[in-house]
Parts: sequence; structure tokens; C-alpha cells
Amino acid sequence: MDKVEVMKITDVSHISFSDLRKLNLLRSIRFKICDDMFSAEMADNVVLYSVQNLAIEELCITGELFSQVLKCFRALSQLTIKECESLELLSMEDGGLSDLEMLQSFTGRNCGNLFCGWPKGEVGWGAHAIKPFPTSLRELNIFLEPSMQAMGLLSNLTSLASLSLLGCEKLTMDGFNTHIMVNLKKLTINDMYWGQEKIPVARDLLSRIARRKLMCAGSFLLEEFEVDSSSTVLTSPICSHLAGTLHTLEFSYDQRVMTFTEEQEQALQLLSSLKFLEFRDCNNLQSLPQGLRGLFSLKTLRINSCRNILCLPRKEGLPASLEKLEVISCSPDVTELAKTLEESDPWFSVDIRVQL
Repeated sequence: MDKVEVMKITDVSHISFSDLRKLNLLRSIRFKICDDMFSAEMADNVVLYSVQNLAIEELCITGELFSQVLKCFRALSQLTIKECESLELLSMEDGGLSDLEMLQSFTGRNCGNLFCGWPKGEVGWGAHAIKPFPTSLRELNIFLEPSMQAMGLLSNLTSLASLSLLGCEKLTMDGFNTHIMVNLKKLTINDMYWGQEKIPVARDLLSRIARRKLMCAGSFLLEEFEVDSSSTVLTSPICSHLAGTLHTLEFSYDQRVMTFTEEQEQALQLLSSLKFLEFRDCNNLQSLPQGLRGLFSLKTLRINSCRNILCLPRKEGLPASLEKLEVISCSPDVTELAKTLEESDPWFSVDIRVQL
């Protein structure tokens, strides 16, 4: 087994970490449903220096014990935690992720209590604020985590290049530090909220950035942006600052948008570097923007599961730069129109998919 690089361990009660240390090429380990494997004494000074990627899934483990486990993985660059309902992360000062000085990427998904140790009113971004993550982090993905209640938890992460916050239904802007946005190249922010009364987090986030004048020339470098509020993005002040770098824009799960105003149409025209545009699961959207032809760099247009859209632009209404039109799980009318475009031998390819 001296050539093993990836190991997945499921439903095992014990394994020797001293034996794992002999696997010099081991780079990645995933533990799933291994509640009885770990103990506070397990480390016994064993450190798996070759392991860079650790994932734990469906484990019943406390924050204190998890901090001890991490002492075996000091060289981690990527850490993933999924469906560990009893796990509450400790602060860096209390152990937490403090041993992971090389950590670059963290993913937390559907645990429920990861950040229960940080009540919303106790976060901030001063020099003495207590934080869960090391400043080395460049990628952070938090999915379906109700205990994520304040942006202040991320305030020391000024080196982030990629940030995804999906389905964090209680998330607020409390303690938000605009400097975490300076180096971002990829941002996904989606409440995945189907009601109408809640203000989208994306709207609050971008408005605060604009108010604090972070979005001066050259200081906002987003290349990929997925968001659940088209009205938040499609304003002239926002689009003018995204124009030079943004090449991918995805509107997903936007339940508020039905049509686009003249102001929003004009703002869209400012995105001169846009190459990929997607509308996904926008259930109330009735029509696409009328000014698509003005997006001179657009290569791909994707319409995915927007069943209330009943028509497509004519061929002359699409940009000459377009190389691909993708229509996925849309209305029968749109599917037929896409087939007509495909048969008319346009300059772009047409991909039609119906997902069950």
C-alpha cells in the first residue's frame, strides 16, 4: 500500500494512525460514520505530514476532540466537514483550526451547529476579535448552515479569492469587513430563500461596499459571480465596476425578478467582459433581457429551469460573438424555439436538454 494516495474510510471503529504514517504518498483521507475511531489520546505524537486533504462526514464528534484530531494533520491545505451535527468549531484562541497554518480551503456543509459558539452580537473585526478561521484561507464554502449568522465571522480573511455562501438563512451583515472582498475573484451568495419578505444578503453586501467606496477603479476584481438577486447587480454603479473583470455571471434562484427594467437593461450593457451568462431556477422570470445583442464578448447563454419564459430572442437579437445557446428543462415553447434556431443553422451551437 505504499503507493496509496487517496483513502476513504467508512464505518470503521479503529485504525492505527501509526500505520497510516507509513503511507508516504497518502495525500487525501475521508472519514465517514467513524464515531468510535477518535479519542483524545489517539494522536500519540503521530503527524501525517503527507496528508493535504481531509474530509469528515456524518461523524458525532465534539469541537474539543476535533481540535485534537487536527493535530495529526498539520500540513492540511483543504478541510471539508459535512453533516457533523454535534460539531461546534472552537475559536483559534481555544485550539480550533490553529494548528492548520497551511490551510487554504475550508468547506462546511449542512452541519447545523458549526458556529454556535459565536452569537451574532459578539462578532466583530477588530484586532482582538475571536475568529474561527486562520488568515491563510483563500477559499471558503459554507452551505446550508443556519449557525452562520454574521459576516463578522469572516472579517480576518482578507486573502480570500473564492467565497461561497449558500442557504445560510440567518446570515446578516453584522461585523462585515469590506476588505475581505478586495482579493475576491469568485463570489457565490445565495440565500436559497423562496419567500419575498427577506432582503437578499447580496443586496446588503453590495450596498455596503458601494457606500464605503471600496469599488474604486481596480479594487474590485470579481471574475465569477453567482447571485440570487438580479436587481442587486444590475445597477450602473455596480456593473461599471465589474465591467473590466467579470466574465461569468449566474442569476440563480431569483424568485423576485419577472422582467427587466430599462435601467437594468442599460446596466447590463456595461458588462463588456462578460463571456458566460446563465439564468437558473428563476421561476417567475417571464422574458430575457432585450439588450443581449449589446454583450459583444458573450460566448455562452444558458437558460436553465426557467419555465415561465415563453420566448427566445430572434437570431438578430443575439450577440454576434455567441458560440453556444443552452436550453435546459424549460417550457415546451422555449424548447421548440431552440430547436428552430438549431435547424436554421445559426453561427452558434444549440444544446437542448430536458431533465427529469
